[in-house]
Parts: sequence; structure tokens; C-alpha cells
Amino acid sequence: MLEEMQTPDPQLKYLLALHRGLNLTSHRFEKLKIYFQSDWKRCYTAKISEWQRAEVDEKGITKFFSKRPELNPDKELALLHQCNATVLIKGTSQYPHSLLHTYDAPPLLFCRGNLKENDFPSISVVGSRKISSYGKRAGEQIVKELALRGITIISGLAYGVDMLAHQTAVAHQSRTIAVLGNGIDSIYPQAHSKQAEHWLEEDKLVILSEHLPGTPGIPEYFPRRNRIVTGLSRATIVVEAAAKSGSLISAELALEQNREVFAVPGEIFSPTSTGCNQLIADQKAIPALSGDQILSHLGLNNLSEQRQAQTQIPKIGIEADILRLFQGNEKYHIDDLSRNSVIPHHQLTSTLMIMEMKGLVQQLSNQLYVKNC
Repeated sequence: MLEEMQTPDPQLKYLLALHRGLNLTSHRFEKLKIYFQSDWKRCYTAKISEWQRAEVDEKGITKFFSKRPELNPDKELALLHQCNATVLIKGTSQYPHSLLHTYDAPPLLFCRGNLKENDFPSISVVGSRKISSYGKRAGEQIVKELALRGITIISGLAYGVDMLAHQTAVAHQSRTIAVLGNGIDSIYPQAHSKQAEHWLEEDKLVILSEHLPGTPGIPEYFPRRNRIVTGLSRATIVVEAAAKSGSLISAELALEQNREVFAVPGEIFSPTSTGCNQLIADQKAIPALSGDQILSHLGLNNLSEQRQAQTQIPKIGIEADILRLFQGNEKYHIDDLSRNSVIPHHQLTSTLMIMEMKGLVQQLSNQLYVKNC
């Protein structure tokens, strides 16, 4: 369970210090994890020659060993505790499954609040910081319909569309997740800090960041955090976007991660609708007409039944074997599933029909399936 308390790990402080000194990219993390077999204390205290044998890049080796004398593992752990944050480590059960199979997934994801299994599947909402009255009405209506159906809304806590999405979700009894582009200890923008802290206390908000406490928000971090926003989500909705905007970067990232993209169509004379209209014209996005339309397209209009199915996931047998063929939110044609298994095609077809009735899988179209649990 994502919301379970983490067992104190004596290795954790060394992993945090490694991250501080090295900037643990996904590639570096995997190299060190394999070579040192997740013994982060040994990794932290190792010699340069061992890091070289682990095939870490020279730039990373130089960076870490020049900084190591200044690092303090105990201090790093204390800083994490001071802001009441936990860390979700890639490869562990607490790490969000939807993010696990995305490109360049952060090896460490810092978390304030209680990330829950029922927060997924989720939908991200992005858009302009200077939202128009039309964008406000459209965003509120769409997010309201999603929230009332139990969908957790993900955004970046920024001005405009982001904050509108968070506020609307909470107002309609749904939960929301904010992904920061700075350290987990500091809410940015500051103007949203009081509201965010209140939502945290009420268990309505989860704050995530790939950055350690004390990390300032520099411009290059904010586009990068968008890959986490979209990677956590089943789909991304662009409410308003100018011809050149960060929201379009989010849309491209979502497409690269094999996620659906929806865009709210706008009037052709509005500069804040140019990006959305172009996404639709280029067939990169589906017109977002309502929350119910989006849920129907994603096969999430029976979410309560699907969540019930999650509590009954088979551990053994042919259904369990079929579920293991799915990776994350990837869509699979029945022919692909057949090629990747030894299950006879007729048996696979009949079992998938039963699994669909149980809510374990969803057939999107033309024998294209996605896992619901």
C-alpha cells in the first residue's frame, strides 16, 4: 500500500547524501544500485576505483568525490524529517507504478502527505497562468465532473489553470496531487503556501518533488517536473495554452509517455487558445468537451467497479498470468498479448472477456486492452 508507513532504513541517509552530492539521475542510480546491490552506505564510502568499475560517468564521479567531504548524511535525514517528508525510492512498493515505466523516472521522489492507491488512475490538468474567463469556466466544469467521479487531479500548484484545478478538485470532495519544481520543503509560489498546508492537514493534497529540501526552484527544473506530472497520469488535459507555452511541453511529454492528451478547444481569435487548437488540428489531442466524455474515452466511467476489482487481483492462475503481460498504463492488442504468452489464443480471448466483466482490464477498441488494476 502506498499509504503505509515506511520502515526506518539505516541506509536511507547515505542515499540522500549521495543524491545531494551527485544528483542521482535515473542512469546513475541504476548503475550504482546494481554494482553496490543497494548497499548505499558502502556506495557512499567507496573508493573512486569502485565507482569506475560501476561504470558511473566521469563527470558524476568527479562531482561526488569533490563534494563528499562537505556532505553530512545525518543532516540530510534531519532535513527530510523537519519538513515531514518521506522518500519513495524507484523499485520499491511505495513508488508510484504509473511512473515506474516512464523514461527518466526520478530515482527518488520526495513526498509530503499520504499518497494512496486510490489516487490512481489520475488525470493531470495543465494550462496558462493567465487564465481567461472562458478557460476558468471550462476548467471548472471539466474538473468538477472528474472529481465527482473520484478522479485524483494532478497539477503543478502554479497560478492560473494549475491552482484552479487543485481548488476545484478539493471543492468537490476529490483529492489532488501537486508536483513541485523545487525542494520538497518549500511550496512555490509562496502565495499558495497557506492553502496548500491547509489541504495537507485535511489529507486532501499530496505534494511531490524530485528535489531534496533546500533546493531552489530554477527555471530549468519546472519543464522537467512536467514529465512527472504527465507520467503519473492516465491522461493530460490542456485547458488553455498560447502558441509557445510550458503546457505544450507537457502535452508532448504525455504523448512520448504513451498517454492520452485532451485539449479544450477555444475561439480562433484568443491567443490563450492557440496552442490547444493547434494540438487538436495536428491530431495530437482529443477535444475536451466534458469530464464525462474524457472518462468514457479512457474507460474510467465505471471507476468504482474498477477499484473494487483492485482489491480482488488474482495472484495465481491464468488471469494473473495475463495481468503480468501488462506494463503500467501501456495498451496492448490481443495479438501482442498472444505473442508474449503461451496461452492459446482462444483461451486468452475468453479469459479477457471474463476479466473485462470483473473490471480487471478494459477493452478500448478493436481488441486493444489496458489494465485497470
